[in-house]
Amino acid sequence: PDHVLVRDAARDALPRTVFTAFYEDMPYGARSDAAGATSGLGRNLVAVGAQLAAKCAAIDCYASQVPDLFGAARSVQTTVAEWAGSEQVERLWTPSAVARSRWLDRLA
Repeated sequence: PDHVLVRDAARDALPRTVFTAFYEDMPYGARSDAAGATSGLGRNLVAVGAQLAAKCAAIDCYASQVPDLFGAARSVQTTVAEWAGSEQVERLWTPSAVARSRWLDRLA
């Protein structure tokens, strides 16, 4: 898939001194855990509850793509809510645990 090629190209192009993180865009993150798991990156859960409504509104701006990506009978809000789960988190893929910890501390 294109997103895997882009991830790999970005990792190859950037110097190792640049900390890089990747998030799972909707709806791909709802479908599979495999892409990140096979990348050599570690999975992190980041709370996004406060941003979910804004995320859904932004996704709805791509009206021509919503039926193909989310299904004609389902709303973006329903799919995103089910994907985020009761904890309302997204997955963020990052390198080593030490670098990941420092970077996540900056998000808090």
